[in-house]
Amino acid sequence: VPFSGCGIRSNGRNGFSNCDGVISFSVGRDNARIGLSDCDGTITGCEIVGNAKVRTSSGDTSAGLWRCDAIIKDSLIAGNDYANLKECDARISNCLIYNARRSLGLEYGHGLWDCRGTIAGSIIAGNEGNGFSGCDLNIRSCTVTGNQRWGLYQNDGAITHAVIWDNTLGPVSQSATPLFSSTTNPFFVQPGFRDHANGGIWVHGDYHLSSDSPFIDAGDPFYANNKDSPTTDLDGNLRVVGPRVDLGAYEFQGTDCDGADFDDDE
Repeated sequence: VPFSGCGIRSNGRNGFSNCDGVISFSVGRDNARIGLSDCDGTITGCEIVGNAKVRTSSGDTSAGLWRCDAIIKDSLIAGNDYANLKECDARISNCLIYNARRSLGLEYGHGLWDCRGTIAGSIIAGNEGNGFSGCDLNIRSCTVTGNQRWGLYQNDGAITHAVIWDNTLGPVSQSATPLFSSTTNPFFVQPGFRDHANGGIWVHGDYHLSSDSPFIDAGDPFYANNKDSPTTDLDGNLRVVGPRVDLGAYEFQGTDCDGADFDDDE
């Protein structure tokens, strides 16, 4: 059964469960356990935000998306307890994944936890745990920044054309060596930050590359020859503007831009 334009909010347990059709342009917000559980179709243009603020029992799992073996694209997945995505075997593209929160003080709050598959053209930022934790994901053209533990921890998949910077414990631990990637200052238009004067909330930044970024034209000269390389960036612009592809989720288009504004009230 397809769902489009739905708002599933404030349920006592899960928002969506066992939905194998298309879920599009829908909101799963402030549900007490999981935003989407066991949804194996296509999830596109959705907002999965602020779920699992209260775990229903000590044994329950909480997350934004849990066990969704799906195509997940063009979505905002943010501010969920425990993990934003957990145990998903998915093809993820052009998503914002940020500010996962520790649940009941536990050392979780990961952006993606125990996930498999691929992720491309996405931003993983400001999560209270690791950006990636215990995953086997092929990571392509992503920006991983501002996470309070590791950027990538125990990720077994290939990592290419990534920006992995300003994560508290470091960029990468016990993971594959990133190729055509960098862990130094990318010169974002506006880095995100944690506002400790206001309860430590995560303030999302603008992760476009500024005109003086060393990551412009820093990618693989044969990028276009790889059929798995993303052909567009997070803004929908074509990749490879200039002699080489850029690193991170955005391709520099020749002028500095302000980017989009995001609601960080969750």
